[in-house]
Amino acid sequence: KFETRTLTPYWHYVKDQLKEKIILLLLFMATLELVIKGIFGHGMERTEAIAESAVLYITVTLIVNIAAILDWKRERMFEALTKRLASSNLRFIVRDGQQLTVTDEQICVGDIVSFNAHMASIISCDGILLSGQEVKCDESALTGEPEPIGKSSQMPFMISGTTVNSGNG
Repeated sequence: KFETRTLTPYWHYVKDQLKEKIILLLLFMATLELVIKGIFGHGMERTEAIAESAVLYITVTLIVNIAAILDWKRERMFEALTKRLASSNLRFIVRDGQQLTVTDEQICVGDIVSFNAHMASIISCDGILLSGQEVKCDESALTGEPEPIGKSSQMPFMISGTTVNSGNG
């Protein structure tokens, strides 16, 4: 089983956003305006410099936080979807003479896995076809073969990651 990945904290996303060149440029310009007009300006120029710099700082704060929130939420949504998919992606197997329903990661060497084309079954592990009727698999992602490959006792090898297009076994 794979090690569970820890989710990235919010402040990491803020830190990543603060590394963006446009954000750094905006912060530099706001600071530069504040320093130059604030020190060398007179009366109204100082007030404008403070106001314009404050607006730039607030804008950068909003942009950074919105982008960080979107990335933070996206990661959590992806994690929830992954967990939901893993729990709903069940396989029917025979283990030690008993029929069981398990997830892909619970399949062990020696299990007999049942599949059919109606479930758009993706072969989750390498195996050998013991019995089946008109089984054809799409192996194009691995072999480049555009047509589904028929499986039989002469060609029994089922390859992980391929999709069953027709038949059952």
